[in-house]
Amino acid sequence: GADLVGAYTISSAPDRNEKTMNDATRAFTERCQADFGLNPEPWSFYAYDSVFVIADAIERAGSTEKEAVIAALRETEMDGICMEEFHSSFDEKGRLAEPITFVWQCTAAGEFSQIEKISAKYE
Repeated sequence: GADLVGAYTISSAPDRNEKTMNDATRAFTERCQADFGLNPEPWSFYAYDSVFVIADAIERAGSTEKEAVIAALRETEMDGICMEEFHSSFDEKGRLAEPITFVWQCTAAGEFSQIEKISAKYE
């Protein structure tokens, strides 16, 4: 409602609309619409890329053995397929080495709009 106008929130999921889509995100959106009759939620793009990160680690590990996959994940350097913002590399604790947070603000129309992208590294 009106009380939310101007309110801020943060998320690690980016905005995806016609202005921010690339060919891969557009194709993914079209497949979601065809398969499920829905537009993908912002987290869908993140999840999609995450599956490719895991699949890549399993392939490089040559195994689904937990320790082998973890070791391969720690050596991962991979750009996102759907999200240019999503570059996967991990620190010694298994966290994203370059986490990104998106700042959203509620508009007068009652919808949240992404207004900023913050990149940071753990200390």
